[in-house]
Amino acid sequence: MPTKKVSVIVRNSDINKALKIFKNKTFESGHLVELRDRQTYTKPKTKRRLIKLNAIRNNKLFNGNQD
Repeated sequence: MPTKKVSVIVRNSDINKALKIFKNKTFESGHLVELRDRQTYTKPKTKRRLIKLNAIRNNKLFNGNQD
């Protein structure tokens, strides 16, 4: 997943506002999610299993438990 580069211009020497804007842009661009994903290695089989379990969970939530 390619992510955009994030840059912020500091205006009127207001570093706090620039930092707040930087944090929002970083979160929206997906850099934080990618960083967390890269911190640990997850085996492909584990990724597939988690995707499958999330799909089952979402299906039960949206369609109701029809067992």
